Amino acid sequence: MPSSPKSWSAQQRIRRSTDGGEQVSAADIARMSRAILNKLTHERFESLCGKILTLPLSTPEHLAALVKEIFERATTQDGFRSLYTELCVRIDTHFAERSGVIGGKTFRKVLVTECQATFERSLVPPDPALFAGLEGDEPFELAMTLKTCRLGNMRFVGDLLVQGLLATKLMPAIILELLNGDEAALESLIAFLTVVAPCFEDKPSLYQASLRDAFKALHRKKAEKGLSARLNCLLSDLFDDRARGWTGRSA
Repeated sequence: MPSSPKSWSAQQRIRRSTDGGEQVSAADIARMSRAILNKLTHERFESLCGKILTLPLSTPEHLAALVKEIFERATTQDGFRSLYTELCVRIDTHFAERSGVIGGKTFRKVLVTECQATFERSLVPPDPALFAGLEGDEPFELAMTLKTCRLGNMRFVGDLLVQGLLATKLMPAIILELLNGDEAALESLIAFLTVVAPCFEDKPSLYQASLRDAFKALHRKKAEKGLSARLNCLLSDLFDDRARGWTGRSA
């Protein structure tokens, strides 16, 4: 019986091929990464992080495949989001000390590319074709899955900004884009601000003003007629957390 592409033996064959000079594909890296990340827990983080760092990564495309796998999990597994953020910190440190095509800031460039792609996708309403043929509670469940991914993406991007893995100059553009969007975009902005505001709002920088302007704009939006009750409640919770100095919050 042929072994699964996710199995340990299959991964070992890939590593032996690499040692022999054969090129490992980005799809191979994606499968290997997926097999490791599927086992991620708080208890197993250190050992699995070590396995990620020993993957046969040799091209920017390999890094992109790994980052895509990380994003897919970090944006849907909120309880493990801090682990995926720390994993990105470890990977960045590991490759920053190297030279060559995947050394230096290559990992950060790949992160920016994936962040931009996922952010742009989050701004597009779900394709109605996704809901075709669904019955009963299935449309609602799919809508909730898409929403979880959208909000999780904004929280994860916020984490990467806080850790310095993304340039802070990206923050004002993200805020402005979401602030001028629909209620789904505003909900994404609330998730984003819950992560970045506690770190950046009171830290003297060029970006203090954009955060404070965002909160002023959200206060104005809260006072507008026609705002949904759900978004009104989310804004109230955001403002309350901010008034308490973000103590006891759950990012």
